[in-house]
Amino acid sequence: MRIVGVAFILLILTGCIPRYATTRPHLEVDVRDPQGEPIPTAVMQFVTFTSHGLPSEEKFVADEQGHIAVARKSEWSPLAFFIHGMVFYHWQWCINAPGFSAAKGTPQMLDKPIILQRSASPTICNEFAK
Repeated sequence: MRIVGVAFILLILTGCIPRYATTRPHLEVDVRDPQGEPIPTAVMQFVTFTSHGLPSEEKFVADEQGHIAVARKSEWSPLAFFIHGMVFYHWQWCINAPGFSAAKGTPQMLDKPIILQRSASPTICNEFAK
């Protein structure tokens, strides 16, 4: 018991403890046209922003039912006890498909189907991560 106590005190004195951080949340979204039909050509660009680095972008493609599933990712990272030691994560997405205008948002907005509007001059997600 004494060894555990000493180890804990040494860990605290280093100013850093490990934490299991979510680096990408689990997401499930259905992409539909205004009539409620699935859009199997939809592509989600998912961007992870961190407080200590450049954004990283991943692409996920809808299945035949217009469903996009994103698996959660987590990793161990240090939780430091000083101002710039901890990494914070922020996520954004952009979904587009040929013939439709893009939709953008945050993971909290994915609790219902995303409806893409048809457009003669569709918007795309190329400038999303900038």
